Amino acid sequence: MAEARVLAEQFRQEYNSRLVRGETAPSYALAEVVTTTLSRKLSVELSMRDVFSTDGTYPTPCVCDLTTYCNGCFPPEAYHEDDTLKPAYRDLRPGDWCRFPPRPPFGAERN
Repeated sequence: MAEARVLAEQFRQEYNSRLVRGETAPSYALAEVVTTTLSRKLSVELSMRDVFSTDGTYPTPCVCDLTTYCNGCFPPEAYHEDDTLKPAYRDLRPGDWCRFPPRPPFGAERN
C-alpha cells in the first residue's frame, strides 16, 4: 500500500511538472482543480483564463498583477554570477520582463 502511494506521488509530481512546462494539455476538470487550488493558496479570485491559455494570451498582462503580495522580480538570467544585475535589466522595473500582451476584447481582430 505504501509503495502505491509513493508511485502515485511520483506520477503526480511528474504530471504537474509537464503541465507547468506546457508539455501536456489538462482536461477541463483538472484545469478547474488547479485554478481553484491556486486561487485558494494565493487568496485571490482567479478564473481559468488567468491560469490557462489556448492561444498564448491572458486577460492579465503579468502574473504579478494577479495578487497584491508580489512586488515583482527579475528572471534568474538577469543576474551575473556575483548576483549583480546585468546592464540590460537596469532600466526595467521588477516584473516588467514578464508582461504578456493583454487579451484583446472578444471579437476584436488580432494583428
